[in-house]
Amino acid sequence: MVVSLVALALSLSAFLSLARAGAVTGRRGLAWALVVLFVPFLGAAAWFVARHREQAAVRRHRSLR
Repeated sequence: MVVSLVALALSLSAFLSLARAGAVTGRRGLAWALVVLFVPFLGAAAWFVARHREQAAVRRHRSLR
């Protein structure tokens, strides 16, 4: 039961993060939502890693200006 609750909490937080990410729309957003939905632990973890890498790339790009 605890594992199910953790999976639910992780998936919900990933969905909220996905909804707040303005750059992720259309097919890309749908694909991420499906990954998070069907692969609860790995999908959510993959989303958070991808989001972090994307944000780091944006910060690096901004610092080069």
